[in-house]
Amino acid sequence: SNNISPWSPDGSVTVDTVPPTGTLSINSGANYVNSTSVTLNPSATDDSSGVVAMQFTNDGVHWSDWLPYATSAAWTLVSGEGTKLVSARFKDGAGNVSSSPNRTIILDITPPGVPGNPADSGLYTLNPSVTFNWTAASDSGGSGVGGYTCQIGSAPGAFDVFNGSVGNVLSKTIAGSYGGRYYCRVKATDRAGSAGPWTSWS
Repeated sequence: SNNISPWSPDGSVTVDTVPPTGTLSINSGANYVNSTSVTLNPSATDDSSGVVAMQFTNDGVHWSDWLPYATSAAWTLVSGEGTKLVSARFKDGAGNVSSSPNRTIILDITPPGVPGNPADSGLYTLNPSVTFNWTAASDSGGSGVGGYTCQIGSAPGAFDVFNGSVGNVLSKTIAGSYGGRYYCRVKATDRAGSAGPWTSWS
């Protein structure tokens, strides 16, 4: 007699024809950057076979190799200041490829210029309110000045009265705690995070 094996259980196959969908940000959603080296933050979902790979491009033509899907990836922007475009696309387990979400970011590698030297009115009595004013710095890199770092001291080089950020303003008022003259220096930082040179103490 012939031995006949029993039938195997019925199998099932899921057909996935829908590509993933995704989004992209750069440096956690920053608008400006001061280096061509950035971190991409892709995010994608797929309703069936799952997202398995991703790739990127700076020009929409020359794509990177397919990389295993992850929520961050190191990337290099095209050199030269200005607006940079990065596009991503994603592939699911069935081989479907998504459309290409993109993100722009402004590359500004030039630090801002030096502000005008801070000016005050000279000598003060004990515990006055001292106001320093300076001329705004310029920024040719494209992101604009985002704020200033100000140091105020009882002597040049001593920032024993104030040392910190003062925002994007052209004056700083502070309650003094010393008699005599106060000294101040200022530097600007652009929105891409690059700091310019200090003024001299004045």
